[in-house]
Amino acid sequence: MITPIKNKKKIKIIFDNGKVIRKGPLLIKFHDFNDDKNEYGISVPKRYFKSAVIRNKIKRQFREILKKQSILRQGICFFIIYNSSKSSPFDKLKGLTESLIENLIVKTS
Repeated sequence: MITPIKNKKKIKIIFDNGKVIRKGPLLIKFHDFNDDKNEYGISVPKRYFKSAVIRNKIKRQFREILKKQSILRQGICFFIIYNSSKSSPFDKLKGLTESLIENLIVKTS
């Protein structure tokens, strides 16, 4: 099961030492901690979306997409960053996120 990341040390390690996968407006930074948890974080920068309502909507859409994903190897923690000034429809976000998760699975196997 994938849970939200809460540990600030893990977040710092992901951003300092993590590897990057990019596709379109999405970027995933990930790190293998070799423990028994799969954790994720989502970032939608305020620089692109000034309205908190829109940022929170995009984050909710990502959480819904990630809720269905459970095929990652144990110990992988990742952060999804949405780098675009335009909001994408849910279907496009779902397709991009699923292809990034597949690339993540290939890179961590």
